[in-house]
Amino acid sequence: MNQSMLGLLDLSNNQISGVIPNWIWNIGDGSPCAYANQLNLSGNLLVGLQRGYVIPPLHVLDLHSNQLYSELPIPQDSTGYVDYSRNNFSSSMPAEIGNRISTAYFFSFSRNMLSGPIPPSICNGSKLQVFDLSNNRFTSTIPQCLIYKCTATLGILNLRNNNLTGNIMGTFLEDCALRTLDLSENLLEGYVPKSLANCANAEVLNLGTNNMNGNFRCFLANLSELHVLVLRSNKFHGNIRCQEIHNYIWPKLQTIDLALNNLNGILPPKFFSQRKAMMDGGNATPHLNHLRFESSYELESLDLSWNKLGGSIPVTPCKSNISFIPELIIQSTRWNDPKRPPTSNISRNFIQRKQRIMRSFFDRLLQESRTGTTDIGWYAIIY
Repeated sequence: MNQSMLGLLDLSNNQISGVIPNWIWNIGDGSPCAYANQLNLSGNLLVGLQRGYVIPPLHVLDLHSNQLYSELPIPQDSTGYVDYSRNNFSSSMPAEIGNRISTAYFFSFSRNMLSGPIPPSICNGSKLQVFDLSNNRFTSTIPQCLIYKCTATLGILNLRNNNLTGNIMGTFLEDCALRTLDLSENLLEGYVPKSLANCANAEVLNLGTNNMNGNFRCFLANLSELHVLVLRSNKFHGNIRCQEIHNYIWPKLQTIDLALNNLNGILPPKFFSQRKAMMDGGNATPHLNHLRFESSYELESLDLSWNKLGGSIPVTPCKSNISFIPELIIQSTRWNDPKRPPTSNISRNFIQRKQRIMRSFFDRLLQESRTGTTDIGWYAIIY
């Protein structure tokens, strides 16, 4: 059979080892439909690519979960879905790579060993909806264009667990499309940009484990769609109360982690008693049902430890009882004492439970993307 007539070749989740042979790249040369050209070699034991390879125009190129350590294969400009995650790539990202992903909507190089700066050319991906470089070794600053240009289409920006430095520069667009922003576990400094409040549909905001500072960012209370808020282990300080904000802040939050900062003040008395998320069971929008964090918006994780907060927690808040919260850490007997670090990271526990759900959704997403009908700009992921 002539593989150039194949529109789809899926050899995923086998025990295929060795290098990717050059003949495999002939897929789709004779296919009349560009969106049918899909190659999935994920979940194998592949270690490299045969020399002299030429990647053809493909709609889907999925090499995730292998052992690839050779140079990064650069996709053609027509590729829409690129997943090289969970490999052993250790080079830097080519400066011109952004010029080859102008039509890509999904781009993941997470869980490799890539280093060096993130090329500014990546912002040429004007259709990107998912951009994930988490768990690598990238250095330098976050390209400003990722903030002021790409957030018009990006639903997910995940740069977690790298060595990125400097401030978050640039202005989030007024029509910011972000649903997930994860910049945690880096070396970022400075203030949280006020323009982040433009991302009104954000569901996950994780800035934890950086060197960010400034007063508690009261403008974040305007992000009413938040399910997960993690600001732990930074240098935030000042009073946690925001006088100008109504009582119903963050009505859908399920995880709140503000531990290991220098926050002070008295917890608002109605912080618990008027939390809609804890009271009503949260009727989710129908088209988001398969991505609801739980069957209701119940608060699952609250960590305010290692601050200087005061006040009291009601035993029986109005219409609810705080005893159902699975993970609750409020103690603040000592603040940021390096000799006595916290014994647990409850937000990480929460996130790990959700990873299994999100991984299965990724698999489903790939299946749907083959039809060209999937709209993924809105969905939230913790990965």
